[in-house]
Amino acid sequence: MIAFASDKRIYVAQIQRNNPIAMQFGITAPLGKSRLFLLKKGQPIPLYISMEHDTWLQMQDKINEHLAQIPAINIPVPYQPYQPHQPHQ
Repeated sequence: MIAFASDKRIYVAQIQRNNPIAMQFGITAPLGKSRLFLLKKGQPIPLYISMEHDTWLQMQDKINEHLAQIPAINIPVPYQPYQPHQPHQ
């Protein structure tokens, strides 16, 4: 999910089926069957669970749909002192 690498509103993690979190949400599909679980910090129930046959593009669209509801995080720009305009010579 490289498309979201610079977005501070979301953290993407890929886990294996034997991970306790996967087991908690019933992720038991065989290898090769990727699933998307959208989780919100502090909420025990996923916001969204993809179908086993969803494509990566469908999963990305679903993430974008949920991100559209969250304000973007502005990263402060370092202070830069005022530089008066110098005329061209």
